Amino acid sequence: MELIKFLGVLAAALPLVYGAPTPAAENLHPKILEAMKRDLGLDAEAATQRVARDIAATEVIENVRRSAGAAFGGAWLSEEGRS
Repeated sequence: MELIKFLGVLAAALPLVYGAPTPAAENLHPKILEAMKRDLGLDAEAATQRVARDIAATEVIENVRRSAGAAFGGAWLSEEGRS
């Protein structure tokens, strides 16, 4: 039953990861953008979207962790940050 609850929360929350960038993501310091371009090959728009997904994923994971309690075994975000 806990697994079903966990999967339900996860299924409902994951679409939020692909929403609009948060204010924090939209105001990235130029040095961060420079580093993301250099290290990840991302332009400013892609870097902003990546950070927005990371922020949203962090919130989703925290909500799922709270909902699942001891049943939560962790989470992983793929390299491209989409799943």
